[in-house]
Amino acid sequence: MNISKKDREKAEEFMNEKRAVEELIAMSVRVGNRPDYVQAGGGNTSVKTDGGWMAVKASGCRLKDMSENYGYVAVNAEKIKEYCLQEHEGEDCSKRCIEIASETRRQIYEEPKARASIEVGFHSVLDTYVLHLHPVYVNVFLCARDGMEKVLDFAREKKIPAAGVKYVIPGYELTREILKAGQEYARQNGRFPQVYFLKNHGIITTAASREETEVLMDQVNEGLKSAFGLEEMAIPSVIKGEKGYKSSQDWLLKQLRDRELVNRVRYQPIYPDQLVYTENELSLDPSMPGKITITEEGISYCAGEKEAMALEETMTALFYIHDSIRKQNMEPDLLSEEECARILGWESEKYRKKLMKNG
Repeated sequence: MNISKKDREKAEEFMNEKRAVEELIAMSVRVGNRPDYVQAGGGNTSVKTDGGWMAVKASGCRLKDMSENYGYVAVNAEKIKEYCLQEHEGEDCSKRCIEIASETRRQIYEEPKARASIEVGFHSVLDTYVLHLHPVYVNVFLCARDGMEKVLDFAREKKIPAAGVKYVIPGYELTREILKAGQEYARQNGRFPQVYFLKNHGIITTAASREETEVLMDQVNEGLKSAFGLEEMAIPSVIKGEKGYKSSQDWLLKQLRDRELVNRVRYQPIYPDQLVYTENELSLDPSMPGKITITEEGISYCAGEKEAMALEETMTALFYIHDSIRKQNMEPDLLSEEECARILGWESEKYRKKLMKNG
């Protein structure tokens, strides 16, 4: 049987897309199983194909749960990129990015239809592979005053091509700031950065290969740990409690006796996920328990096991970051009231939080 050139090209394109998705899954599961790199449903990953398509993590899904049939969505990267490269006024640009992603969505395996992350925009304008995570080690500095200078100095010393990005709410605005930072770096250095430090948020690494993208992520975080003497983050763990679950790790239980640290975690917001997963749900009063209740005796989660574990990861990261900022003799750089209000009223984050609860 003769196969036409067109059919052969289609078959080759399909195989390339499948290989790309397999790489995306492997990369996502690897980093997703590191709670010191990403907590709960946070972070996202992507890979682009030769045909202009991009497989990107679906909103609200955990990276470690990604599989052939779950956790990602294939969208037209070129159309999203075209939109993001232009300035727009008078419309909700972040919402429009998600709409373009939904309008161009297609299946590669038989994965169910899902919603692309609100950060799909910056994935479309970066290199073939993109890792965006919230590692506690880099966030110690990105969530502290004058911490950005420390990580940029570290990157220059290690000859890591890195740019700093000021805090803006995730979505189209962040994509535009990443583009500006990349263009300014390229103007000064003759090449685009492969690492983006996002103030009060996290880190992006991007490269033409999966291996280089992962190596850059490890190089930055392991390097910062070594250079500044940061401790390894404790491993989150929960056990069955009277109502739901409770933390079973000694390190976190010890931190709960430090009232100053507890108050920092409760009342000093330093990055979006702290608000998304704890605001209006964290109680310090055992007589008025919340979804998360903290006392000197322990921390309990009024939730099913999967959600309790996600909350445990988030709380462990928060205590680690606030504690490490203090140990480094720095001060936390807090989100403003206006920034907090925007995050808490954000429809996309409500959607992501709902998926984590139901997952």
